[in-house]
Amino acid sequence: MKVKSKKKSRTRLLHQYYSYTGFYAFLGKSLKKSAIPIILIVGLLFFVNEYVFTIDDGLELLTNSFSRIGVLITFFISETFKSSRSYHYTQFCIWCYCFNWSLVQCIFND
Repeated sequence: MKVKSKKKSRTRLLHQYYSYTGFYAFLGKSLKKSAIPIILIVGLLFFVNEYVFTIDDGLELLTNSFSRIGVLITFFISETFKSSRSYHYTQFCIWCYCFNWSLVQCIFND
């Protein structure tokens, strides 16, 4: 007679491993330490955006005061120093779309 062993699912095995290694305790301590700074930063950004200088006004000022090629160069330089990834390009394309700019217009029409 064969004895069937009960196999634990992958998620149960991961849960058991994380419990043994103390990962959950580490995660809890890290979240407790980082919660206050994150809340403060988000609150500060909200306060500045609501009462001091809105982000929409800042972007509008940026796009109206610089030429399109100047805006492109600014974004290119900032993304170069931030070691850009592919999703930054997607964000830039969405940003151009929001201002009704095609990428060709941005580059060739100054």
